[in-house]
This record gives sequence, structure tokens and C-alpha cells, in this order.
Amino acid sequence: MRDDLHPFKEPKYRIWQRNLMWGCDWTKLLINHVRWYLIILIDFFSRYIIGYDIYPSINAAHVKHLYAMGLKSQGIAPKDVLPELRILGNQRVLLPHGGRYQFCPGTKTH
Repeated sequence: MRDDLHPFKEPKYRIWQRNLMWGCDWTKLLINHVRWYLIILIDFFSRYIIGYDIYPSINAAHVKHLYAMGLKSQGIAPKDVLPELRILGNQRVLLPHGGRYQFCPGTKTH
């Protein structure tokens, strides 16, 4: 097997259980000639869909709302350890900050 076909010798993130890291991505949909956005939240360990929603536009408020809905659906209280959220495509991270959430530049973990 050629090594250049598999550039990552080790996984990019070390995740050993559910709800440690979630990913968020979206895609455009065209429904009756109107553009909508399907936003999806996925658990990186189990690959289960944590939540999804459809919006006429996309912004940080929609992602934060979906993240909050995902926490509720998984039974994760705000005082618990919250999953790190990776926004796919631009490597931004949603982290808890003083009871609220803020977007921070993504960093690679080894």
C-alpha cells in the first residue's frame, strides 16, 4: 500500500468516547426554487447524528442553537463537560466561555 495515499499515520484527534467532540457542517438545498441550508451536527466518535435543522440562511446563531439542542438531546447539562464543536470546512471551534459560547480559531490536538 502506498504511503502517499494515506497521509495521516495517526488520527487527527484522540477521541475515546461519545460526546467529546462534535462536528458541524452544512449543505445547500434547492426546494421549489428557494435556497435552504441543511445544518447537521455529528458526534465524531460514534458518527451518530446529534441534530439537524433547515434554515433559509446560515449564521453563528443557527449553529449555536443547534449545539444547544444537541446538548439537550444528549442529556448534557451546562455544568457537565461540554463537547468541543468543530465547524467543518473552516476549522473553527465553539467553546464554552463564562456560561456562553464563543467561536475560537481551531487548533490541532495531538
